[in-house]
Amino acid sequence: MTHPRTLIWAMLTLLLTIPQVQAQWELGVGVIARDAIQKGADSDPFVVPLITYSGERVYFRGIEAGVRLYDTQQHSTTLFARPRLDGFKGTDDPFLEGMTSRRNSLDAGLRHTVRVGPWQYTALATTDALGRNDGQTVTGTVGYVFGSMRSLLFVPYAGVEWMSADLVDYYYGVRDAEAVSGRPAYSGSDVWNLVYGARMVAPITPRVSFQGVLAGTRYGDSVADSPLTEDRHRAIAIFGVSYRF
Repeated sequence: MTHPRTLIWAMLTLLLTIPQVQAQWELGVGVIARDAIQKGADSDPFVVPLITYSGERVYFRGIEAGVRLYDTQQHSTTLFARPRLDGFKGTDDPFLEGMTSRRNSLDAGLRHTVRVGPWQYTALATTDALGRNDGQTVTGTVGYVFGSMRSLLFVPYAGVEWMSADLVDYYYGVRDAEAVSGRPAYSGSDVWNLVYGARMVAPITPRVSFQGVLAGTRYGDSVADSPLTEDRHRAIAIFGVSYRF
């Protein structure tokens, strides 16, 4: 896996957690530290820019764009699109030599969130819009909101994610022609993963705020057993400061 792909994926994780205010721009800088799951992946901390826009209906946050179809205090439904950046080339790392490139793609999806007091229940589903991996995902999480944006907002969450067999096999499978010693042929199947973490927003001034994300995934056997992975856990810590115009 290349450094730019991991950088963009990490930016998305942070930017999707920043609460929206209508018709605003935010610019800032963040620091990313992560524990990579792929063999040969770079795991050094690095600095990233933060850019987000939120209008009345349309938004752009990091690498996701979407339209709010329905939005009240209790319910929100969003149609969105975002790249899937799990692709790689055989030249990315010596371990991947001889592998056919796996292409990045574009996921289109629908997200619905239900708010009951401090509890947040979110369900989303995505599908490959470009027909490159032909995969789908379904994710459900439960979060609990402590505090508020005016002082300190802290939201721990946990849930499950399903990845289809086509998606797992495309990015984590090894074809017969790609098999070598230490990298046997492997066919992926659909898998359930555990997702968990916490989000935090702390205002420093009326326009400057600090954001932090701790996120983890425990992958199921179909991903963990792939010869392309070295662990079933992925963790990421993201901290940033942004200015709202």
